[in-house]
Amino acid sequence: MEKFIQETISSFNALEETYEMDLFDELVSIFSSQKEAFFNSLQTDQNFNDTELRQQAHKIKSSARNVGAKKVGSLLEEIEKRADGADYHSKLEQIETEYQLFIKIFNEWKKNRGQL
Repeated sequence: MEKFIQETISSFNALEETYEMDLFDELVSIFSSQKEAFFNSLQTDQNFNDTELRQQAHKIKSSARNVGAKKVGSLLEEIEKRADGADYHSKLEQIETEYQLFIKIFNEWKKNRGQL
């Protein structure tokens, strides 16, 4: 776990060189909104077809990787590639867990920037 945290912080440090902090915050916010909308649609829309699932997973995968949420991006890629009726519910649980960890690490990093 410690290695994962350090790798995530290293990603944040590298991204901070690319993005200004306000933009980085905005990108994380967009990623969070997309993830929430995706999960809400899956829970409320019983007719969510495989093509829509692939498209949404692809879209959020890109956002996840742009902000350094590599594990979330990898899980979304698995859904994107296996959206043909396969059970993706366990992957969604993993995504939620990894997303929560990502947000926790991001908020700690942001609060302690330069001290880690």
